[in-house]
Amino acid sequence: MINTNNDSINIGDLIFIKRKNRKDKYEVGDIISFIKNDEVITHRIIKKNKDLYKTKGDNNKLSDKFNVIESEIIGKLIGKIRVNKIIVKNIPLRLFEFEIFTILFIIKYFLIDGVKKWK
Repeated sequence: MINTNNDSINIGDLIFIKRKNRKDKYEVGDIISFIKNDEVITHRIIKKNKDLYKTKGDNNKLSDKFNVIESEIIGKLIGKIRVNKIIVKNIPLRLFEFEIFTILFIIKYFLIDGVKKWK
């Protein structure tokens, strides 16, 4: 699930974002989520100039026409689950929602809560 710098994100992938804190640094190649015009966007940083970031969607031919500033960043991609569109089309919606809920519960209970208990 991890190793996001070398993999692209496809439409429909389930992504996991680590919320930004003061210590986080963002570099070229990182995939970040940010807010622009009341919309959450997840794109890769392709250029950095101090606190200005130039981004591009992995499946887009051109870079974004805007720059991202530090205060617009929500966080950094830490993992993803590739969702096969063919499989999703054949799974009844309720079953698919149950599987996603189960995955999120496992992540929260074992990863997030487990880390807090060990601190």
